[in-house]
Amino acid sequence: MKNLKTVIALFLLSQTICTAQTQFKNCADNTLLQNVIVNNAATKEWIGNTDEQGILTIPDDVSEIEASHPTFGLITMANTKGTICTDESGDVLAELVIDTGASVTKALLEVLDHSFDTYKKANKGKKHYQIDFKLTEQKQPLETFAGILVLGNVFNSSFNNYTIKWTEAVKDNKSFNKLPRYQYIAHVSEIFFAEKKNFDKLKKQIQSSTVQHIGDQYYISEKGSNEFITIDADPKTKLVTAYVNTQLLTDKKQYAFEKNDRQTMGKVAMNFKTIADDYFVDDLSVEAKYLIDQKNYETESFIKQKKMTKDEEKKLEGKGVVGFAMDYVKQLDAYLNSLK
Repeated sequence: MKNLKTVIALFLLSQTICTAQTQFKNCADNTLLQNVIVNNAATKEWIGNTDEQGILTIPDDVSEIEASHPTFGLITMANTKGTICTDESGDVLAELVIDTGASVTKALLEVLDHSFDTYKKANKGKKHYQIDFKLTEQKQPLETFAGILVLGNVFNSSFNNYTIKWTEAVKDNKSFNKLPRYQYIAHVSEIFFAEKKNFDKLKKQIQSSTVQHIGDQYYISEKGSNEFITIDADPKTKLVTAYVNTQLLTDKKQYAFEKNDRQTMGKVAMNFKTIADDYFVDDLSVEAKYLIDQKNYETESFIKQKKMTKDEEKKLEGKGVVGFAMDYVKQLDAYLNSLK
């Protein structure tokens, strides 16, 4: 019996360790840090953002994490349980220099204007995006999409060579019908250089925010908000090389959400590539986590801009935006009927 109790105690301890949480805190002024973005340092995979208490559960199989926040910039550290005091002295934090003020904001806006002009010159006409989307419930897949979006104007945009799949978990699933799906064009619109209205919206937000230059990154944060943006810029080319935002620039209220339904965290990330005279989005990810009907859901949209030849374009087969929406509904109805 004693051995059995020991085994049970060890099991409970192991369960506690496996589900232990990490809290980010500025211990000097006792401030809990909400919306710290945490990635797997090895894979760059987004783990999540800290909640109102500065807490996030980080998987035990992640050995090293990368954390980002306007109060300390970007730091890489071993995966640690318990409280992380981000103000503690260390080689990285001790040497950290934070510049702010009107001159910093002006420098960032100049980089953005130059990047916008360069992008528009290099990306005329239709653009092609490989899209991979996944919707999961409690980590179990509900829906996946893979295909190529050809984006022009409202009349000549199309979805091509695509496949849509569902699992049986969507049957009679009230929550599934509330969640945002097939919003791929909206996700691509997060590329703020592609649309003047979104670019102007970003610039206006920057002009009314606090801008800090920390290391190689600019941090943009609005007073009274826990959301923030980071922008990396190449000091030689004066071009934006990377961008992260904790919320969608094109955010729209989810009309199907009920009183207690909400998005709990989000991350938009982009990396730009410069090759000779070309400048384009190498990859874009739009990820969000939701609490719907007291269950956890997650959407992941990974988008890569493709530079296609004329021969590759000829091999594309698809439907216009309206035709795709109708086909989506048709395929979903057929799948649900097959489960009856």
